[in-house]
Amino acid sequence: MTWAIWFKKSWEWCKINWKFILGISIPIIISILLRKGNAAKIYKKAAESRKEQLEALEKANSLEKEAKEKAQKEFLESVDDANKRHQKAVKEIDKQEKERMKEIDTADKATEAIKRKLEG
Repeated sequence: MTWAIWFKKSWEWCKINWKFILGISIPIIISILLRKGNAAKIYKKAAESRKEQLEALEKANSLEKEAKEKAQKEFLESVDDANKRHQKAVKEIDKQEKERMKEIDTADKATEAIKRKLEG
């Protein structure tokens, strides 16, 4: 069958069944047009949703960064405070040791101090 014969038979079938063709094509065209309108709305909603997700992610990242900075600052402050207390305690111990050394000025006092140390 040649192209011309096929086209002629198709045209004759369309002339006879034009109501059927029209009845099927109108709902198809309407659904395509309505779907395009909905697609635009769907794309718009998706874009808004993505924008909101990005904003939430940025906010979460900034909050995480702030929390880390705060934790680091508190850690450094506590370490500094512990170092200061340690240095103060070492100075106090040195001071007490020097005072005891001043008290032990004779051999008898030294022997007594050793005896107390071994007993206690």
